[in-house]
Amino acid sequence: MKVSSVVVINNAVRIKNIDDDYEYNFVVKDLKKEIEKIGRLISMVVPRKKDGYSEGIGKVFVEFENE
Repeated sequence: MKVSSVVVINNAVRIKNIDDDYEYNFVVKDLKKEIEKIGRLISMVVPRKKDGYSEGIGKVFVEFENE
């Protein structure tokens, strides 16, 4: 059985920075680069209305693999 840890980072992104696709991709790439310095990343979600999310906007959900 694979065990992982999920971390929620509040107020990590500004809504205006993730509405635009170009800005969103830049922010996600930058976040991923920094988060991978902490541990092995399994998945990351940066919710935005454009992708159908109604909650969690402005937060980043990160799943790490436990070592």
